[in-house]
Amino acid sequence: MDKYPPNMSFYDKGELNFLKELQSIAKDNGVKPCESKTDFYKLAWIVYPDKTIKFIKDTDTVSAGKSRCAYDFAKKTFKYLKDWNPVIINGKSYAALVQYEIYPSDILAYKISDDLLPDFKQAEYPGGRDRLFRDMERIVQNTMSKYQINLNGETVNLSFKVSKEGFMKDIKFSSNIPFRTIDDLLLDFKKLNKWKPATKNGVPFESSFNIPISFRYY
Repeated sequence: MDKYPPNMSFYDKGELNFLKELQSIAKDNGVKPCESKTDFYKLAWIVYPDKTIKFIKDTDTVSAGKSRCAYDFAKKTFKYLKDWNPVIINGKSYAALVQYEIYPSDILAYKISDDLLPDFKQAEYPGGRDRLFRDMERIVQNTMSKYQINLNGETVNLSFKVSKEGFMKDIKFSSNIPFRTIDDLLLDFKKLNKWKPATKNGVPFESSFNIPISFRYY
């Protein structure tokens, strides 16, 4: 099969158990992370009905996600993993393909509890959500006042991402923001305080936001 059904996992007790065992194996055997925390390898392997696996040879060594260090990390650790799950449908086992991005630095940094429950934390703005809305509204109001643009009764939709490092990026505004003000707004938004990034099991990840800001003056 070219992939696992949505309700099945390629490893016993699920992905978190796979990562937890991979982390333990790496630490027990002194397998080091890559020098760059962003190095990863998009690995592909087949899980067979007898619970053995085989890597699929990758002839493309140029594309992004082809770190030799990350590949070596997988080769050194996967040989100790035993609890693979083949696809089972109506009592019959099938070989199936798995594709997974191996980030050695993240794997070694994961904090995984014994109950294997995922731990997600949303990105946080210093001072909380109320402070974020006040700061955003202040920036938009000041810029609109500068250009004598009245937003009373309107809602401005703001979308952006918070990077793994805690910085806002890919900031976009709804169409009711005049084009001539965009550069000023972007400059001020980039001056906002650094965020505490979102985390999954202790590892930062990039997250997206879509926030409407309504303007009502009395």
